[in-house]
Amino acid sequence: MEKNCICLICHKPNKIHLDFLNTITEYDVVVIIDDENEHYYENNQEYYDTNYKKLIISQINHIECIENGYQFSSFTLNKMVSGWDKAIYFYYCLYNDKLKLKKQYNHVWFIEDDVFLYNEEILKNIDAKYPNSDFIAKDIHKKEINDWLWKYIIILIEEPYYKSLVCACRMSKKILYHIFEYVKQNKQLFFIEAMFPTIAMKNNLICDFPEELNTIEYRKNWIYNEVNKTNMFHPIKNIEFHKLLREHL
Repeated sequence: MEKNCICLICHKPNKIHLDFLNTITEYDVVVIIDDENEHYYENNQEYYDTNYKKLIISQINHIECIENGYQFSSFTLNKMVSGWDKAIYFYYCLYNDKLKLKKQYNHVWFIEDDVFLYNEEILKNIDAKYPNSDFIAKDIHKKEINDWLWKYIIILIEEPYYKSLVCACRMSKKILYHIFEYVKQNKQLFFIEAMFPTIAMKNNLICDFPEELNTIEYRKNWIYNEVNKTNMFHPIKNIEFHKLLREHL
């Protein structure tokens, strides 16, 4: 059976993250680096190939994303192209044979670098329970008048619209192709927290909300005795705390 994929979206590569991802055996792993001030892989290829040869390290220039319409997915960051644009564009290139990897994943876990998971068993358990889901996230909520950030989001399809926390989510090849088609028609993305659930719901795709994602929050200061081995937790921005948790849980 073909592996699913984990995609970590980070600003800069961090050894703690890379060492953890290097322990994963049941998934292919892609690391999307958003920062463009340094050519991390290109300037340190021997180091990465020696120590992290299982990982696919990707650093895509924002200009390439803009030229291909992969922009505006994270307007709250006040930048045209974010790590999310680069991540979605990476899989567009992968599925359309623009890369040399020759891989096709039925499902991809997209995870921001301030999400904590103890090990890959969490993802395996969710995948086993929801093998056919197209979109997995904490929840989905339908747009309400004057609710949330709607007045700031440019969406070039008709309502209804939906929102979801997507800092840890799984998407199928099917929903990704619908996103690629939106870009083909409109030359841009829209805010990920609206885009993923809206495209899923409009296309009658299968959506599920595992209890393991109940601990994905917009803002919360997680403390040690609130974290466990069976859920995913957001936000935990202190990466050293990730290491500490894995050592002592």
